[in-house]
Amino acid sequence: MFSNAGMGRATHTCEQSVLDVDLSAYDKVMAVNTRGMVACVKNTAKAMFEGRVKGSIVCTASMVVTIGGDKFIDYVMSKHAVLGLVRSASLQLGAYGIRVNCVPPRMVHGSHT
Repeated sequence: MFSNAGMGRATHTCEQSVLDVDLSAYDKVMAVNTRGMVACVKNTAKAMFEGRVKGSIVCTASMVVTIGGDKFIDYVMSKHAVLGLVRSASLQLGAYGIRVNCVPPRMVHGSHT
């Protein structure tokens, strides 16, 4: 299963520092990027475990988990949470033949970004 749902930001602000975090936007980003990812991993892992299916769960993280980010603190925090989920789930599920990993893509600018 490839869990790719996510959003970059919930505000129209070009930058967001820790000094001006919009908590409503923070809640929205965390709900999509973190809670959504947990739901996908949980339900997929449960079905795989119960069906004795071995395989992979792959989640989308971001390059910000390796290089950090000085903008959009809510997004950076949400992707670090995804990395924590992946690391914990991989330790818990590996014994059952279920691999959990993430890919850290960079932003690709196109006509819709």
